[in-house]
Amino acid sequence: MSAGMFALVVTLATVGAAVGVALRFLLDQRLGTWGVLTANTAASFLAGVVTGVTVWTSSPSPVWAPAVLTAGVAFVLALGTFSTVAADAAEHVLDGRVGKALLLWPLHLLCGMAAATLGVLLVAG
Repeated sequence: MSAGMFALVVTLATVGAAVGVALRFLLDQRLGTWGVLTANTAASFLAGVVTGVTVWTSSPSPVWAPAVLTAGVAFVLALGTFSTVAADAAEHVLDGRVGKALLLWPLHLLCGMAAATLGVLLVAG
């Protein structure tokens, strides 16, 4: 990889991550707990799309494909926030709302798995 391509990959990864974090922050501020679920579900869907494009497309990749893929992955990783689910669950337990804490994980995992599967199927289908 040339120095110019490396610089492009690093720049796009940085921009992708910054946009993902900003969007997650806005969703969290506007929607609270539902914002985190929305961010995780959207990130899972986009991860499915990226996986589908990477694995199931047979067209030759252009020279800039690694840079765009890196930016997409950085965006998805920054948008998704399962660590916040853990913090929210811990907060619910500390506040005596164990039932709500126990419902958070299955809800996030099921929505994420369904969204990722849909993303893959959309591209692969």
